[in-house]
Amino acid sequence: MAILRANVNSSSRSRGALRLLFTIGFLGAAVGSPAGASAQAARVVLLRSVGSADLEMKEELDATVSRTLRGLGFHVLSEGAAMEVEEEVIPETANDLRAIAELQNATYTLQPIIHDASAEAYWVTFRAGYAPDTRVEELDAEIRVVHEEERLQQLLAALMRPAGLGEEAHALAGQDAAGRQQEQDAADAEAAAAAEAERQRLAAEEAEREAERERAAQEAADAEAAAERAFDERDRYGVADGLMMLSGGLGVRGLVKSGGDGGALGSFELQFGRGFESIPGLELRAGLGLYFGAAGAFDLHVGAAYLTSLFAFPLHLGAILEGGLFMPITGQRSPGGMVRFSALASYNVTGNLYAELSLPAFTWLSNGGGAIGIGASIHLGARF
Repeated sequence: MAILRANVNSSSRSRGALRLLFTIGFLGAAVGSPAGASAQAARVVLLRSVGSADLEMKEELDATVSRTLRGLGFHVLSEGAAMEVEEEVIPETANDLRAIAELQNATYTLQPIIHDASAEAYWVTFRAGYAPDTRVEELDAEIRVVHEEERLQQLLAALMRPAGLGEEAHALAGQDAAGRQQEQDAADAEAAAAAEAERQRLAAEEAEREAERERAAQEAADAEAAAERAFDERDRYGVADGLMMLSGGLGVRGLVKSGGDGGALGSFELQFGRGFESIPGLELRAGLGLYFGAAGAFDLHVGAAYLTSLFAFPLHLGAILEGGLFMPITGQRSPGGMVRFSALASYNVTGNLYAELSLPAFTWLSNGGGAIGIGASIHLGARF
């Protein structure tokens, strides 16, 4: 609650004559002669702060009030800190304050009384005695720590006047509106700074994510380009390691004859191939096969193979069509024709060494009324 009070020519209402006399006597001994004071500066006896605050806050307020009064042009006489009493002496009446001032040839006596103190603010009642008129006035106001020096200067300038409290005192009493606004502005600035820092943090995170997305996209594009280059530069069958091919291998075929008899043929196979640089994958072949099992025989055959390169790694897929002479050397030895068709898979194992699988391989033999063989063969060969 704001307090703005004046009391002129009050009668003596001291709480204790002995306490007042002790205070006056102590001031007389502690302050001494005013001979060194400026003739132009009004003299103020500044009593020690009292109230509910701790000693450290009281001493800090005393120092700040003293500095502010000097800044306003007053000559400050301090009560000192050496007096030790069991109870705080708080002069209240105009006569009490005038007696203290007159003892030190001072114009004013000022008593700060602190209450409702916290880390951010405190309330202080300034009780000021004006000796020439035996007048006491009080001004109660909140002081925010962030606004302390300016606030004290305003309050003391309004209070310490020969004419007494003016109109501005009514506006200054009570809450420290300017200090509260200053705190609010600081809080708003801090919140704005925090919001800006958060915005920048989020922007930096988004920029980092965007950079990561760009890096990932670039890596994907690089990988795709590398894959395309690898595919464009892939080995084409029959070109990269030489146009000539020589291979040998083993085969097996199950036979189905028109007469109902069956059996199986195993084979040793040797073949030679010739590719064409202008038509990658096309290869003309000629070969010899030796058969055992259901019949002993050999064949001579020619044909053409085509293998396409669908992958960046050296796996080639295609087919082969061959035809030739099939000559039995056991049993009925009449020669016959042979036609063979097979799917092919050829893999460049290392260097110019290739492995080739024919699966499935379909063979038609005209001997003995005709027979069909279904099987597979595997070859290992070199290109040169």
